[in-house]
Amino acid sequence: MTDIAESYLRLASIPNVGPSTVRKLIARFGSPVDALKATRSDLLSLERVGAKIADAFIRGRDEVDVDSIKRKLKAFNAEFICIDDDAYPKKLRLIYDAPVGLYVAGNADLNAESIAIVGCRNCSMYGKLAAKKFASSLGQMGFSIISGLARGIDTAAHFGALEVNAKTVAVLGCGLDIVYPPENIDLYRKI
Repeated sequence: MTDIAESYLRLASIPNVGPSTVRKLIARFGSPVDALKATRSDLLSLERVGAKIADAFIRGRDEVDVDSIKRKLKAFNAEFICIDDDAYPKKLRLIYDAPVGLYVAGNADLNAESIAIVGCRNCSMYGKLAAKKFASSLGQMGFSIISGLARGIDTAAHFGALEVNAKTVAVLGCGLDIVYPPENIDLYRKI
């Protein structure tokens, strides 16, 4: 992992400090490495950064155990892709509040032609069938199917992609180490 990627990993792991604050720091200091050197007064000089965020940043950057995070990534056969990395999704990079990094497990080409299929968790049988059929058809056309591994439409979309050996990407809101809902553990492993 490069110094820049490791700095992004540390920045992304600071509790109560979001991506917009991290981007402000990088814009001000020029790099994530230099952003980590910010003093409390540097932080307070940034727009919309008050004492609470400044103190959380100072405390958090010193407490983040990057080596422990790296060990967990290795245990999950995962990696951290920072926003400056070529592997980071180009379209995601364009949104206002893009995460400064992504935790990725498996063989994921995050810049492949893709389409997201998401919907309600408590959907009708027709909804599940439609999501599965759309995912299968689009997967056969070469699209990667992106969804959230949630119950309902998301689950159906992943199964539809897998049914035709298409790529599917699960975006996990709880992290790589927490499979939710628990009944999707087998689906998680297949993906």
